[in-house]
Amino acid sequence: MRAESGYVIAPSSDGIPEDYLFRAGGTASVRGYSYQSLGVNQDSGVVGGRALATGTVEYVHWLEGNWGVATFVDEGDAADRFSDLKLQEGIGAGVRFKTPAGPIAIDLAYGREVQKFRLDFSIGIAF
Repeated sequence: MRAESGYVIAPSSDGIPEDYLFRAGGTASVRGYSYQSLGVNQDSGVVGGRALATGTVEYVHWLEGNWGVATFVDEGDAADRFSDLKLQEGIGAGVRFKTPAGPIAIDLAYGREVQKFRLDFSIGIAF
């Protein structure tokens, strides 16, 4: 399980550099959505917001050798205020392969609100 939350304390996002605001979506956030595609819709693009909430529930079952299978549900969004968050859900399954550097993950995720499948790839960090 993983949860992440953040808030930039300021009256508005005006004058705050984009690097200090939040966006969500992608492999390390909400799978099933493009990287940093969840945030404040402005004109024809997405910009960062002052509020962030994301969470994941994932189960990995290790098989023989270094292989495993996983299922997961991700939810999250970024907005200017916590009250403006509209949590987007990604669900899916994937395979894992243990390496000395950490597990390699290949996941197929479905973004429920965008109604699209996305393939996500990541390399975890060994603890």
